[in-house]
Amino acid sequence: MGATLTGVLDSYSVSSNSLLTGLLGVWELNETSGLAQDELETYDAVSTDVTYDASGKIGRCFTYDGSDSVSCGSVLHLTSYLTVSCWMKTTNTGADWYALVGNYGSVNGFGYDITYYAASTRIEWGVRSTGHTTVYTAVDADLSNGNWHHIVCKWDGIARKIYIDGVDAGSADSWTYAPESSGDNLYIGDRGTCNAWIGSIDAVRIWERALTEDEIEELYAKENAGTGYPW
Repeated sequence: MGATLTGVLDSYSVSSNSLLTGLLGVWELNETSGLAQDELETYDAVSTDVTYDASGKIGRCFTYDGSDSVSCGSVLHLTSYLTVSCWMKTTNTGADWYALVGNYGSVNGFGYDITYYAASTRIEWGVRSTGHTTVYTAVDADLSNGNWHHIVCKWDGIARKIYIDGVDAGSADSWTYAPESSGDNLYIGDRGTCNAWIGSIDAVRIWERALTEDEIEELYAKENAGTGYPW
């Protein structure tokens, strides 16, 4: 009887993986044409001029040339704890901010987003609201070496933090201001009309909670080994 019960249980794919908790959007960017599909089947994104089907960190990825766009529409205007992760690769050293993921408000400055200032080699993480629209937390990180790098940014109600390749990059700042809705679209690789990415982006995820450091280390280890969602 025990063997039979074990066999029944083994036939189900039941995950206790905490990385699935609070997960809102998953874009593997494995498509060869058309929409960038959300694996959770909620927030598919419209892709404009990206190069599909390039070799990615996990399967395939999207490649951008500085004029491309991937828009998920006016969604995920989070106003509480959050985590955003992605893989990036670039050799760009241009003197500008280059957008990875976010819904920065071009009019009101609200929202959240991750950018890379290539010339000054730093990752910046913005969580902005009324009266607090221009301040980022930033870490120096020369990532323009043509290698894949894992970026995780989170806000836990106390501080904004940046993790690079599974390691706390030392960015924690005191920041108790929750993000406000930008009203703008969620973009992957640009801000709609500016700051378009030059390079490749893969495996984008957004959570409505702040991942723990152990979870971030686990996420990096699994994805660095080539294991994508659902891990």
